Amino acid sequence: MSKSYISSAFKWCSTEQTSPIENYTTEMFVLVWEYINSTESLSDVAKKLLRLFNIEDKDEVRSIETQKSYKEFREDEHKPKDQKDAIPDISITLKNRKIIIVEVKIDQDLNIYYNSKDKEFDQIDFYQNIKDVEKVYLLSRDVIKKKDFLNNYRWRDIYSILKERESDFIIKNFLGYLDEKGMGNPTPFNMHDNNLLKVIGGFDSLLHDAWEKCSFKKYFLSTKTYAQCDGFGFYIREIGNDCWGTTRYFLGVNPEYEDEISFWFDDVTNSFQEDEKLEEFDRDKNIQYITRHNINIKLSDLNDMKRDEQLEVMVDWLIKNVKPYLDK
Repeated sequence: MSKSYISSAFKWCSTEQTSPIENYTTEMFVLVWEYINSTESLSDVAKKLLRLFNIEDKDEVRSIETQKSYKEFREDEHKPKDQKDAIPDISITLKNRKIIIVEVKIDQDLNIYYNSKDKEFDQIDFYQNIKDVEKVYLLSRDVIKKKDFLNNYRWRDIYSILKERESDFIIKNFLGYLDEKGMGNPTPFNMHDNNLLKVIGGFDSLLHDAWEKCSFKKYFLSTKTYAQCDGFGFYIREIGNDCWGTTRYFLGVNPEYEDEISFWFDDVTNSFQEDEKLEEFDRDKNIQYITRHNINIKLSDLNDMKRDEQLEVMVDWLIKNVKPYLDK
């Protein structure tokens, strides 16, 4: 007897050392998905979920599996030199033996690998190289940019489909889980909410949605949230580089201006290049320190707005105050 999805999810339970939310969410989603596929009264929802991944009929599907291992690849250019197997989150095997991969991301960026010639490539390239893979999709909480890759979905797309049948007990509970983790429909950012995780989720959602609407072609916000003594928020990354990016920019809040969203430089480096916009630095040590600019959106003002208004204000502010730095 094969292991059930509930048993598979058990090994991903949170510990003091780890919080494997992506793996746990994957197991729970596939459990709910298989439940929907096997419930005749939910056939309309089953069709919509499959069509997201370009599957017209559930009869085309042989199996939906999690953490399946693959050892055969098409070529060596997108094969890691130090990893033998590819283990994508979700593998949909069709009856014609073609494979559709769904990679799940919540608070992580794409993994980066190197081939035998030390050429860099990412997780999507790796999975597209698996023998018999027809297409790879990315399912993430926030937008993850990859050049010339359009098969992106967000968890809110899954949420909106399931929401149509929220009267079902199983679906209702999974929707509740997505809401708790900031993967449901966006709600207004409310800094006075007593639920700290909900405040953080609203803040995360607002900044990432605003960033997406700005269509910054060369840059993206890190999916991971960074909390440190100098601030809480997101690094601005450069598309095409590794998961750490190369920019010195940070968007978030900091202790000095705790009621305002700030955009600032966060770069301690030994290769200082003089910049008239950087005001604080130590010429003797040749080290540049945090310098803050364009701090003029008060969280308390956003708190009184509807979600659409919050988004509009954030987009206008990003274009006016942040875009000029990125266009330098």
